[in-house]
Amino acid sequence: MATKDFDSGTPAVPAGETRWTFLTNHAHVLLTIARDPQIRLRDVAALVGVTERAAQKITADLVEAGYITRTRTGRRNSYTVATAVPSAIPSMPVTNWMNSSRSSSLSPPAHPRHQNYSSLI
Repeated sequence: MATKDFDSGTPAVPAGETRWTFLTNHAHVLLTIARDPQIRLRDVAALVGVTERAAQKITADLVEAGYITRTRTGRRNSYTVATAVPSAIPSMPVTNWMNSSRSSSLSPPAHPRHQNYSSLI
């Protein structure tokens, strides 16, 4: 049975290829935006492996929670990651886990959902 993208209800990966990861889709989107603040949500969705609508919802969640701010520049959005927001891990602020994930020697799982994303880490 294929897993479902909880935001859209559509299959996220084909049946038989399901895997798990330590990071949530919200964390993947946050890291992707931190690496490229001018990235289009269509590209975020492709890199993270979620639908475009799920990427929009996750981004809206991150804006509402104060993790990122969105600035409209012409027809495009640009994003800024907040550095003073508490993380879900009380002993590690957001900027610390973002920096540690960039410098980590751990590779993401070899999975179609992460194959394009792994080059960003």
